[in-house]
Amino acid sequence: MCKKALAWRSALYPCHSERNGESPSSCILLIPPYIHLPFIANSQVSKEASNQTYMSATINYFFNYNGTLLELASAMNMWLGCNLAPYEGNQEFFFSRFLSMEFSLSSAEHLENDGELDFENFQYELGFRTPLPDASARPIQLPTILVVVYALHRSLDITGLLVYGVDTLLARYFEQDIDGYGRRLYDVISDTPFVSFQAHLDTIARKLPKDWQDFYDNPFIIQNS
Repeated sequence: MCKKALAWRSALYPCHSERNGESPSSCILLIPPYIHLPFIANSQVSKEASNQTYMSATINYFFNYNGTLLELASAMNMWLGCNLAPYEGNQEFFFSRFLSMEFSLSSAEHLENDGELDFENFQYELGFRTPLPDASARPIQLPTILVVVYALHRSLDITGLLVYGVDTLLARYFEQDIDGYGRRLYDVISDTPFVSFQAHLDTIARKLPKDWQDFYDNPFIIQNS
């Protein structure tokens, strides 16, 4: 991710340590002020911190759409049942709480290509973010964005690039004919179709950091394929 992108995100989510001259990677990003977070005791935060080596976790989807950002947000609100709206009147950044997590939609023009992450080929970026106080939502973060990816293809024919953080490629989706299913999403990275949700979740989860594996290795959550 380029310096321009880091500055753009810092402007959206300013943090105390950045204002004190510390590295952005060491700070806790602030939640937009109108969003209420449940109280979490210090002991709970400490427990989460001991299990997670990062303060904020993001999984983002990059894609193209034949329409403006406002038109895209309206279409997503209709098809996904979310409530994306301009954050503090900013028509370039749409934000909502969706399934208990921070959900955002914006232009991807602030990003530069980084190896196999060809951000510059995509117009838009959407994603879920879980800061440390919301770390308990991380077991559903990947499943939820995969549901969004599937639903956006089904409703709006959208395909794209799925990325963890800013540097881990999880999937690159195209549309492909699948025997017995018709035109479906196909991940060319794992060389697998997105037909069985459980199997696809297992495939993508293997690419996440080790800290996340307990979320998906539990046989009551998912059976390994």
